[in-house]
Amino acid sequence: MSEKQLWCAVIQQAVIDATEPLSTKFKWRRIEQLNARDWLTKPNKDFTVVCNLAGLEPMRLRSYAADLVAKAAQHDQPLTTDAPRRRRTSRNTECQSAA
Repeated sequence: MSEKQLWCAVIQQAVIDATEPLSTKFKWRRIEQLNARDWLTKPNKDFTVVCNLAGLEPMRLRSYAADLVAKAAQHDQPLTTDAPRRRRTSRNTECQSAA
């Protein structure tokens, strides 16, 4: 994989993260998705650098991504916070009984 392909893959993953339905169960995932949307649609130096490394025109890509994000945002659902959390329990009883 060339360096150019690597940076194209970074952009591709950001577009995937930004345009798939927002997570309704995991706050950390939803935050990642919203960060991807911001990175693609709001002016920032990192985006410009990555686009240049990928051989892509930043303004053109941002315009294209903004359209995709706007369409995806129409289907956003609220975060569900009432899901019960399970406690982690130790399942390694073999080691505990040997101690």
